[in-house]
Amino acid sequence: MAIDELVRKEDLEICEVVQKGIESGAYTQGRFSLTENCVHHFQLRIQKDLASIFPKLPVDSPSI
Repeated sequence: MAIDELVRKEDLEICEVVQKGIESGAYTQGRFSLTENCVHHFQLRIQKDLASIFPKLPVDSPSI
């Protein structure tokens, strides 16, 4: 349990720092790097599953 608590605390701190960086305006969305193929594959699978649940947004609609 102590190791689990430590890992969750580290993850929370990392997530908070990443969120601050995203909100700083310095981050812009971009393509995946070649080392992120597993993340890209996972997101494509989620997108495919969600497409069957939610209708597609109109093309001129801002993305959320």
